[in-house]
Amino acid sequence: MKCTISGSFKKFYEEICIAYGIFEQNGIMVLSPKKSTIINPGEEFALLATDSTKLTIKQLEDGHLEAIANSDFLYVVNPNGYIGNSVKFEMGYAHGHSKPIYSLDQIEDVTLHRYFSKICLPKELADFLK
Repeated sequence: MKCTISGSFKKFYEEICIAYGIFEQNGIMVLSPKKSTIINPGEEFALLATDSTKLTIKQLEDGHLEAIANSDFLYVVNPNGYIGNSVKFEMGYAHGHSKPIYSLDQIEDVTLHRYFSKICLPKELADFLK
């Protein structure tokens, strides 16, 4: 089983890394992001040490979208329901590719929250998918 994790790297990268580890421990391969560290803290777009600095932001995002297309599901890390515009875009892409979307927390948006297949912790999701 393969997944992609989306969420605000600027706000929740630690939580994203925790989800990554839980999925990995439960036999779910995370296609994106790669396990890494942020090399430009405070910048508008977070770059990871595993990202090629020769790629544009669009090329990096295209790689993340390709990972979503090749995943079995998208997991959104959204503590307290926060999702930014990039995550909304990635959710739309996942939906357009018929990928289930799971998330850590519910969001307030009356439309978008209906696209989540399940709201749960990463471990709960891994157990659910077994």
